[in-house]
Amino acid sequence: VIIDYRGELNTKVIAKKFLENNVGPIELRTKDLNNDGRSDIYILSNGAIKEEKIYYAPEFKPSESKIINIKEKIRDLYFISNTEGTALKILLLKNETLYVEKWEKYFPTEERGSYKIIGHNEKDFFVLTKKGDIFTYNIDENNKNIKKTKKTPSSFTTQQFNNIEHLFFGNNQVLVS
Repeated sequence: VIIDYRGELNTKVIAKKFLENNVGPIELRTKDLNNDGRSDIYILSNGAIKEEKIYYAPEFKPSESKIINIKEKIRDLYFISNTEGTALKILLLKNETLYVEKWEKYFPTEERGSYKIIGHNEKDFFVLTKKGDIFTYNIDENNKNIKKTKKTPSSFTTQQFNNIEHLFFGNNQVLVS
């Protein structure tokens, strides 16, 4: 159910048929995917068959469902606006690789325990590990490449934790607890 406020509260049910027909974990993101200045809704069914659908604001008209043709489970996904004004979708896979669907290319994270893509700044994006380390990766769109450029180790004094939270600030600062 989408709740939209434009002078008054409006509600709308979306993705009912999509969700009824899919099995597996569901990922939901909001991002302006058609460059109209409004956040659209992206839904991914992350089961054996990875199916995605976009609902475009403001009426949330659905796109055609699309299958992502990879076998690996998706741990996280992130959209980065590129120089063309479109969103580049980066998938963090459970086998410690990054996948850029548009390029049909895989890139090793070169790190164990990669957990979540937590933000980006221009051509860099940041991956948090289960131990609280943050790795910076640079996107080279011209050569269709992703390269690890920096490691910021966690400063946790104890390693006995089972959950990690983060808050990403736009100026490359991250609070991890």
